Amino acid sequence: MFQDMNYIDGVARALKTIGSLYGIMGKIPEEIQYLEKSRKIFQQLNFQREVACLTLRIGILNYNYLSETKEGLKQILDSLTIFESINDKQGIAVALNFLGNLYTWLGELDRGLGFLQRSMFSSERLGNMENLSLTLNNIGWNHHTRGELDLALESLNRSLTLSREKQFPWILIWTLSNIGFVNQAKSDFDTACGYYTQSINVSDDINDYLACSWSLYHVIKLTLDTNSLTNTKAYIERLEKSSNRYQLTLMSQMFRVSEALILKKSNRLRDKAKAQELLENVANEKVRALEVTADAIINLCDILLFEYKISADTTVLKELEELSDRFLVIAEEQNSHSLLSEGYLLKSEIALLLDDIPLAKRLIDQAQTIAEEKGLQKLAIAISREYDAIMDQINTFDIETGNLEIRNEIEIEKVENLLDRMTTQNIAAVSRVVPEKPEMLLIITEGGMTLFTHHFNPEGNFKSQLVGGFLSAIESFSNEVFSSSIERVKLGEYRLIFHSYLFLTFAYVFKGESYSAIKKMKALISSLESADDIWTSIKENINTGKLLSDKEESVIINYIQKIFPLT
Repeated sequence: MFQDMNYIDGVARALKTIGSLYGIMGKIPEEIQYLEKSRKIFQQLNFQREVACLTLRIGILNYNYLSETKEGLKQILDSLTIFESINDKQGIAVALNFLGNLYTWLGELDRGLGFLQRSMFSSERLGNMENLSLTLNNIGWNHHTRGELDLALESLNRSLTLSREKQFPWILIWTLSNIGFVNQAKSDFDTACGYYTQSINVSDDINDYLACSWSLYHVIKLTLDTNSLTNTKAYIERLEKSSNRYQLTLMSQMFRVSEALILKKSNRLRDKAKAQELLENVANEKVRALEVTADAIINLCDILLFEYKISADTTVLKELEELSDRFLVIAEEQNSHSLLSEGYLLKSEIALLLDDIPLAKRLIDQAQTIAEEKGLQKLAIAISREYDAIMDQINTFDIETGNLEIRNEIEIEKVENLLDRMTTQNIAAVSRVVPEKPEMLLIITEGGMTLFTHHFNPEGNFKSQLVGGFLSAIESFSNEVFSSSIERVKLGEYRLIFHSYLFLTFAYVFKGESYSAIKKMKALISSLESADDIWTSIKENINTGKLLSDKEESVIINYIQKIFPLT
C-alpha cells in the first residue's frame, strides 16, 4: 500500500513537472491541462497543501496569461480557503498577494490594496522575502493605477532593492518594467526607457521570453508616443523573432499591434489602411492580454476619428460607436472596472459627436458611478470634469442656431485627447481637486415646496435677483430630478447640482468644479439621514405642509458648517 501511494505521488509530481515544462515553452493551456491532472491525484491522496499550490498556480495562469479572470479569481479564492483550512501561513500570504493583484487588475483598488497589505505584513512576519518583494511590486502597481505615482515608486523601489539583494530575477524583471511605466506616466521618458531596457536585459539573462516580450512591447509604445524612433525598428524585429519562434498568440498580437502603430503614424492612406486591418484582426481575436486588445481597439477608434475629420461622414461615427460597444463588452467580460468606466466615457463623447446630449449625460453618469464605487478617484475626477465641460459646452453653443461646426471641432479634439490618455494610461496627469465656492443650498419637497434655504455668504456679491432664476431652473428640472439621482445645470458663471434622494431634492448653487460639490452634498444627506430627530421632523413637515422651525434649521446649518467650506 505504501509503495502504491509513493508511485501515485510520483505520478502526480511527474505530471506537475511536465506541466511546468509546457509553461516554460509558453504553452499555457497544455500546462494547465497537466496541472489539473496532477491536482486531481493529489486530491485523491488528500495532500491538501499540494492541492492548494496547484489551484493557486492554475488561477494565476488563467488570469495572467489567458485573461480568464472569472475562473482565475475562483481558483485563487479556492486556494486561499484550502491554505486557511490547513493553517498554512506561507500559502495564505502568497494567495493574498495574487488575490490583491487580481483585484487591482480588475479595478477594485481598495479591495486589492487591502489584500496586498495583509500579504505584506504576513510576509514580513514570516520572513518570506520573495513574496514580500513581489507584494511590494504589486502594491506599487496599485498606487500607479490610482495615479499616486510617488507612492508607487516608493513601493517599487523597495521591491527593486529586495529582488536585487536576494536575487529574485523573475520579480526584478517586472519591477524594472513597472518602474519604467511609472516614470513614463511622470513624463520622464529617458528614465522610463532605461528601466525597460534593464528589464529586457534581465529577461534575456534568465530566458524569460514572455516577460521580455512585454518589456519590448512597452518600450515600443514609448518610443512611438515620444517620436524617439531610433531603436523602434530593432525592438519590433526582436518582438517579431520571438513571435515566430514561440508561436504564441499573445506575442503575435503584441507584434501586430506594434507594427500597426508604426503604420498608423504614416501620412499615407494605404499605410493607415494596413494598420486598420492589423488592429481589426487583433481586436476580433480571443483576448490573450487585456492591455493589448484594448490598445488595438483604442487605436482603431483613433483611425476612424481621423477618417471622420477628413470626410465628415456620419457613418464613420456609427462604426466608432460599434467599436466602443466592443470595448465595453470586453471590459465587462474581463471584469475590468477601470476600462468599463473609460469605455462609458468614450461612448459619451461619441454620443456628443452624434448630438445626443441626453445619452451622453447618462453614459458619463455610468462612467463616474463605476469609478467612484471602485475607488478610481483620479479617473472619477477626470470624468466629473468632463461632465462639467459638457454642461459648459451646452451653455456656450446653441445647437439650434448654428455653431455646430465649432462644437464638432471641439468635441473631436476632446475624443482625441481621451484616446491619447487611454493608450498611455496617464490618468496620473489629472490635477488635484479644486474646492468649489458655495453660494446657496436648498432643500425642496417632491411637491415643489422649498423647505430650507441657506445663503453661504449673505453679504457677498451673489445677487438676490438671481435667486428667482435659480428657483425657476429648479422648478423646471424638478420632474426630471425625481426620476434620476443627480442632475447638473450651468447657468452663467454658476453651477447647480440637484440631488434627488427619497422624497427630497437637495439643490446646491456654487462656482467651480462639481466633483467636491457632489461629495459634500452626499455627505450632508448622509448626516441628516443618520440624525433620526431631524430626519423625522423633515418627514413630518412634508406631511403637514409646515416649514421647519428655527431649531430644526439650526441643526441643518450646523451640519452644513461641518461639511461645506467658507460657511
